Amino acid sequence: MASLRDYERKRDQKKTPEPFGGRKKRAKRPIFVVQRHDARALHYDFRLERDGVLLSWAVPKGVPLETGQRNLAVHVEDHPLDYALFEGEIPKGSYGAGQVEVFRRVRIPTSLPFMFTGLKVATVLAMIGAVVGEYFGGALNAIGVLILSRSRVFQFNEAWAGVLVVCLFGLALYIAVALLERFVLRWVPSTSE
Repeated sequence: MASLRDYERKRDQKKTPEPFGGRKKRAKRPIFVVQRHDARALHYDFRLERDGVLLSWAVPKGVPLETGQRNLAVHVEDHPLDYALFEGEIPKGSYGAGQVEVFRRVRIPTSLPFMFTGLKVATVLAMIGAVVGEYFGGALNAIGVLILSRSRVFQFNEAWAGVLVVCLFGLALYIAVALLERFVLRWVPSTSE
């Protein structure tokens, strides 16, 4: 779990109503919240749950309102998970003094894991479809034609070589989709956890 030492070092529990921990357990879905923070200057804080804390970025120029517009986001100290619900006044003299309110809570789509499962199944079926399509499509130098024509004349070494190439290519595609899934869905626990 990421450390909250920087967060705790910058704040005095006796002076500020900000949360100091409490919930450390992962949420069922990752937390993503945007908070409007009117401190020295009005800015927005983006917070995303990862490893039991909220990774946080301050966006000093505000939320981009147009497609393609880019605004600087500065990584700041991690915050406790309970901070996602925090709204209120941070007193003067405290770090980040000013008004904090939740601007937007976002639900991370729960359908994404199912979409990736479908993609993995589709890659395997696509390989089968490609081989069958090559055979019936009339391509003379295609791997599907090689496999079927060599097996008809009992040249099994060449037929099995074609099958092996198709299997390895299908496996490579499956692994590529699985790696993409782990990259995109980092918040989904693996089956080994």
